Amino acid sequence: MVEALNDDPDRLNICSGAIALGYVPGASDEKLMAMLIHGLCARGIRYGLQAMCEVGGVVNVKTVEAL
Repeated sequence: MVEALNDDPDRLNICSGAIALGYVPGASDEKLMAMLIHGLCARGIRYGLQAMCEVGGVVNVKTVEAL
């Protein structure tokens, strides 16, 4: 997919996104958002994107700007 989009793999999934690391059921969105914000701040990156698949094939996508 990275090659098809001609994108830099160092810019994708920089903090991992595995909710398999452990989380409170029903709080996967908050866990992924916290990981994203921490990763942005730690690396001095301004923008991030969080996407996750939900029940019933619904996709949730959020963009974040670190101020």
